[in-house]
Amino acid sequence: MQPRMVIIYAFYPNRPEFMPVQARCFRRFLRDDYELRIVNSATSESARADIAAAAAGLSLQVLNVHAPDVSLPPSHAHSQLIHGVLRNQPKPPPGSIVCLMDSDMFLLREFSFRDVLDGCALAGRKDRRGDVRYLVGSGILAINTALVPAIADLDFTPARIDGIHTDTGGGLCHYLKNHPAAKVRGFVYSGKINTRNGNLSCLPDAFLDQYDDRFAIEIWEHAFLHYVSGSNWDRRGGDFHEHKWSSVNALVEGCITGTTTLPASSYEYNQVDIWDAPSYPTDVTFFTRIGQDGRAYESGPWYFGILKRAAPWQCARFLPRWYTRWVLGN
Repeated sequence: MQPRMVIIYAFYPNRPEFMPVQARCFRRFLRDDYELRIVNSATSESARADIAAAAAGLSLQVLNVHAPDVSLPPSHAHSQLIHGVLRNQPKPPPGSIVCLMDSDMFLLREFSFRDVLDGCALAGRKDRRGDVRYLVGSGILAINTALVPAIADLDFTPARIDGIHTDTGGGLCHYLKNHPAAKVRGFVYSGKINTRNGNLSCLPDAFLDQYDDRFAIEIWEHAFLHYVSGSNWDRRGGDFHEHKWSSVNALVEGCITGTTTLPASSYEYNQVDIWDAPSYPTDVTFFTRIGQDGRAYESGPWYFGILKRAAPWQCARFLPRWYTRWVLGN
């Protein structure tokens, strides 16, 4: 059964300036029939009003949801939002695709969720901690309701499973175990783009002149640019994000107008499917990658792994800003 309408839930805790750009990207490059719905989860009344005004200017439907508890780690807060949307919205039309998407994902080349999900129940970025396999619930996660009709039952909680901490979407491992025949499409993932990771080839040469390694943006499925930390969970100063957005927006605008294109890079952060690797560490860091031999390696300096493991996500809000910048997420 070929899925029909694509319903995109874009989660906006802030950054209403992303909305018209994200909407233009879909109009320019998304080949599916789709409906873009804005999930307004801002914590302040002024930010909530700004998001609502941006959506009204684009004639987009807004879902006002309760902002998550600010004391929660980002992964727990985001899973709360996902559950709130999936469990409180009307059941989607039969055969449709439901897509959960961060506000800082920008489509930069032609793409079809129908093609990606052909015969697959779920599509997203694969993650793994030890023997716990799941799809990350942030960034982009697409659900084929023709094969997963009870989407409200999906669990995105970053639970502790078999003694192992997981990220947003960790609870999906239960669905995958209970439905072993369900096909899953893992998105090609660039990792954070910087000199250390050797993946600058994922970006146009002209853009590299203004690129700062600290931007650490990502490319998903050779098509989506992930701005990364659009919600500013890593607490960088406003000047940094002003400079970063100016540069990233110029790249996005160039792709929309056709003056530049993403290179056809074959780079993949993990050199083998992490679900198929013979073993995987339980204490993964941002710098863990899988080599061609199927083993896990730290791609950053040795002390980054020690520092990351010494500071659980739950403690991030108590750490100095330099620590959250350089150790927890570039």
